[in-house]
Amino acid sequence: MPFHPFFPIYHFITNFPLFSPLFSTTFPPFPNNPKAKYKIIDLFAGIEETRLGFHLTGQCQTVFSSEIDKFAK
Repeated sequence: MPFHPFFPIYHFITNFPLFSPLFSTTFPPFPNNPKAKYKIIDLFAGIEETRLGFHLTGQCQTVFSSEIDKFAK
């Protein structure tokens, strides 16, 4: 087991299902909910935690994403 000063905190946080997508090594798709209550635009696309948080509520649909890297869309 590698030593890292924050390893106990990281291990503790990743055991919660709500936080596990933030520490995933894969890139899950963000499916839009057509019955979403709110529509959002993602102006800070490089900060995926913001968009992920909104999508985890199930109430938001992203209608625009501002990303300059064409492979990150």
